[in-house]
Amino acid sequence: MQSINARKFILTCVLAVVVATMWAHDEDALTRTYSYRRNYAQTVRGVYDIYMRYDVNTKRRNAMLTLVPTMYHIAKGSHERYGETYGQIEFQSLDNYSITRQHTTGNIPNYRKALPIMVKYAIPDIYGVSLFGGNMLSPFNPENRKFYIITADSTTDKTGYTVITFEPRIDNTQLVSGSAVIEKTTGRVLSCSFDGEYDMITFHTEIDMGETEHDNSIIPRKSNTTATFKFLGNDIEASYYIDYHSQFPQDSIMESQKDTISLKQTFTQKAWDIVADNVLNSITTKTGNASLKLSPILNPLYLSYSHSKGISYKMKVSARYDPAHNRSITFKPQVGYNFKIKKVFYDAPLRYAFDTKHNRWIEVVWRNGNRITNSSVLEVIKNESRDTVNFDELNLDYFNDNQVKLAAGTNITKRLALTVGIEYHTRTAVNAKDMETAGNPSRYRSFAPQITVSATPFTPDLVITASYERAIKNVMRSNMEYEKYEFDAAYSRRLSGLRQLNLRAGYGFYTNQSTSYFVDFNNFRESYLPDEVDDWSGQFQLLNSNWYNASKYYFRANVTYVSPLLALSWAPFIGRYVENERLYLSALSIDHTRPYFEAGYGLTNRYFSIGVFGSFLNGEPNEIGCKFTFELFRNW
Repeated sequence: MQSINARKFILTCVLAVVVATMWAHDEDALTRTYSYRRNYAQTVRGVYDIYMRYDVNTKRRNAMLTLVPTMYHIAKGSHERYGETYGQIEFQSLDNYSITRQHTTGNIPNYRKALPIMVKYAIPDIYGVSLFGGNMLSPFNPENRKFYIITADSTTDKTGYTVITFEPRIDNTQLVSGSAVIEKTTGRVLSCSFDGEYDMITFHTEIDMGETEHDNSIIPRKSNTTATFKFLGNDIEASYYIDYHSQFPQDSIMESQKDTISLKQTFTQKAWDIVADNVLNSITTKTGNASLKLSPILNPLYLSYSHSKGISYKMKVSARYDPAHNRSITFKPQVGYNFKIKKVFYDAPLRYAFDTKHNRWIEVVWRNGNRITNSSVLEVIKNESRDTVNFDELNLDYFNDNQVKLAAGTNITKRLALTVGIEYHTRTAVNAKDMETAGNPSRYRSFAPQITVSATPFTPDLVITASYERAIKNVMRSNMEYEKYEFDAAYSRRLSGLRQLNLRAGYGFYTNQSTSYFVDFNNFRESYLPDEVDDWSGQFQLLNSNWYNASKYYFRANVTYVSPLLALSWAPFIGRYVENERLYLSALSIDHTRPYFEAGYGLTNRYFSIGVFGSFLNGEPNEIGCKFTFELFRNW
């Protein structure tokens, strides 16, 4: 009996050693996978042939589908849409590429793209921190291993590969599940498949990395993605197949089905399609060295709400033309409407970069500013003894602001940049007749040269700027004189697992106010154009807009921490839909009031971004408010 037990014990030990050895080998393979990109293919650049084929099956649809970007032509006509494209794809990196269509066909009128968002899911960056341009944590990156349960099965055939499976530790939209085949000697992923759900799309992607070695080995050879999209009663299934470096397939739609459907439309149908498509959806076009992108003209999803600003709407245009190598012309106007103060705001910068390598450019900007009071508000507030001031009871004189700026910039060194310019303001009283009756000017003009120096002294993550502005009287009818100084430091650090830390501090003040002037800082001001959720950092969400123009100086500090899996992401049921979470902390010191603080928490999901903020004055709770913006189809 003792002999039998001894043999069992020895056999168990041997088996444990074998299993441990096998697991160690598999663990080594996984470790090599984590370092594969660093060792073999750090950068991706180049132009490759590409063949794409799609098939879209509309199972259920209704009128709400027309509001979804790129889905107007799917919302009507045939329930079966298909097509294919042969062209080229140019990579700057795996999350920065452009596709040029050379030949295309299908049964969508005008050969418009069908669900182009699907291309993103078919070209994943499997070795990167994120699979799709800043979204979804890759299981093949070491920074994300803590979010996955990874198991490996060792094989002993002559190919020498390891099969792994990965499952997320929590049910969250930023994580995927699936399996992969890994080459043991290098850690290269030979093939993989994964399932996920993100941005209203549930998808399954299969990737064949091919036999390409080293430089191009992180670009998929083939990919096949199937997806389901459901929204307000609409149910759509789609598949997207991509083949890189391919010759044109013989069994393609172009060969076998090119005569099966007529794409002819009447003039009225074409005209209506153009109007409806361009009004409700984004417009993106690129031809040669020119490109244009226009946000939807009418789209309720571009509304946003802020406690201090009310409801706002904005649309943007981005146009670019490259006349020659190392030169570019860009025009990026924005226009928005604020329903609270019933005013249209616009900002239209036109820039010509004549030496992009050295960041040398000239720029003209037309914009209008917020309604603002002149320096008389400073005298009025001096007589107020309270920490908080009711500006509505002060009977202040407000002015509308229109401005033009001419500026030029260049890099002095790799870490030092210089910008010089001239800014011209025309401020007109809202109640001009009352001002003139009282014997006061109803219009002020200022001609102000500016100079700004920007430096990145230690790391590109830290940017320090110093600016000086002086208004000169009697130049171009200017009737104002002042000097303004501002200093600002911004630090943005990307941490592991798509986390990010943003820090900002700034100080500004006015001097030499020999005439009536307007307190209007560049780095401490209110903006009524709705901003993206990324721009919430470094702002005061609850501060009354009048305080921006009611102090001759300011000192501000802001901290924002962003994480895809912070707190609420781990909660049952609702946590799976949280894409990222944010913590905010801001402090402000200005004239005539005690230190002011704001703290907040925000989150983003597939439907919206929301932030809840609380302010504190003199160490006591002051106000609670929120900020809200739609996120539906923002990346479509």
